[in-house]
Amino acid sequence: MIRSRERTAGSPRAFRGSRVAVLALGLLGVPGAARAEGPGTPEVTVRRDGTVEATVTVPATEAAVRRIIEDPVASNRLTDAVLSVEVEDRGRCKRVATKARGFLRPLTYITLRCPTVSGVKESLMESGDFSLYESEWQLTPRASGTEITYRIRLQVSIPAPRSLVNLNVQRSVREALVALQLSVTR
Repeated sequence: MIRSRERTAGSPRAFRGSRVAVLALGLLGVPGAARAEGPGTPEVTVRRDGTVEATVTVPATEAAVRRIIEDPVASNRLTDAVLSVEVEDRGRCKRVATKARGFLRPLTYITLRCPTVSGVKESLMESGDFSLYESEWQLTPRASGTEITYRIRLQVSIPAPRSLVNLNVQRSVREALVALQLSVTR
C-alpha cells in the first residue's frame, strides 16, 4: 500500500514529519541546548556523538501517542519540512520515501521505519543527501501520562557546518514534540 502526501511551497500549513532534520540546511537555529519554561515543554539536548534528544511528558495514553508516531503520514505532519512522503508496507515495517525542503533544492531519502516494544525506529536505506539518518521514538508510561523521547542522528552528504545542522535539528525536534503534544491532547 502506498500513501502519498504532496504540498506546494506556498500552501498553508505545510506537511509535518519526523524528518525534522532537513530544516538544518536552510534555517538559523537557537544556540545551545534548550529548555523552555513550563510543564509540557520539551527539553532538547545534543550528545557528544551529535544525536539530538528531546523529551516531554504529555497527559495522554501511550496508545494515543503510538497511533501518531507509528503512522508515517501522521507523524509527517509534525514539522513543515516534508514536501511529500510515499509509504510502502514491508511486513511490520514501512519503507518511507521522503522529499523534504532543503536549502537550495529538495532533499530525498528512503528509510525503513519499524515499530519497537517502546516506540518506533527509523534507519536510512538510501539517499544521496544523507550519509547517516537514524531516529527513534521511545514511549514510557508515567503517572501523569506518557513520556516521549525522540532521538535523531544524521549526517548530511553536502558541506554544512555540523553545529548549524544540530542547532536547526534541535529547534525542529522541539517544534515536532510540541505539535505531537497538541495532537494527542485535543
